[in-house]
Amino acid sequence: MSDKHYRVAVFVETSRAYGRALCEGIADFAQANGHWVFEGGGESWEQGVAEIAGKADGVIARIPNAEMADALSRLGIPVVDLYRWGEYPLIATADADHAAIGRLAAEWFVERRFRHFAFCGYRSAPFSKLRGAAFKESVERAGFSCSVYEETRFDPDFLGKLILQAEAYGDPPDRKRLAAWLKALPRPAAVLCCHDIRAYQVITLCKELGLDVPRDVAVMRSEEHTSELQSHHDL
Repeated sequence: MSDKHYRVAVFVETSRAYGRALCEGIADFAQANGHWVFEGGGESWEQGVAEIAGKADGVIARIPNAEMADALSRLGIPVVDLYRWGEYPLIATADADHAAIGRLAAEWFVERRFRHFAFCGYRSAPFSKLRGAAFKESVERAGFSCSVYEETRFDPDFLGKLILQAEAYGDPPDRKRLAAWLKALPRPAAVLCCHDIRAYQVITLCKELGLDVPRDVAVMRSEEHTSELQSHHDL
């Protein structure tokens, strides 16, 4: 093992469980290998990038837009993006297999003999589109149809920052459209949501509409690295 110690800046949000888990994984790797020390970083990248210039040997970050990507690229050091909201020529990426998440969710529902399927996510979110497309394809391959929720399109930069910085609980901005979509689903419906907040919004609306979860609507939420059925029983 090299005696050199590498100074690594980490820009990962800690307001979400997924971000905290990423930080724990990075810290575990650094402790096990013994040649990383952390320099600067945090969640406020605008100030943090200036502070690490000339000090860090590399950066691990969740990059929500091209502005942050350009600022990190100008540092002239290796950068790894854990968000993959976009493709940036000078930045490497490490990402979950979103298509696999969609396929596994579909297989899980099909094995439990659901016959009506739906996906709820965001059209402007790359990870959501990948999960939704794989879920729909897998459901259709099994011989069923899949309803895909078409929300009012959010600006990609706005949505990227919103998801990264932790969306607020409560009524979603597309509440009326989402409620109408849920009411129209054939039941019992198996619904995959793109991530935890979207699942919370769906479950809350189901309760307001008098739809039982999971008997009328079984909701599975896919975190950015895993999936979990939301029901009365933990799996």
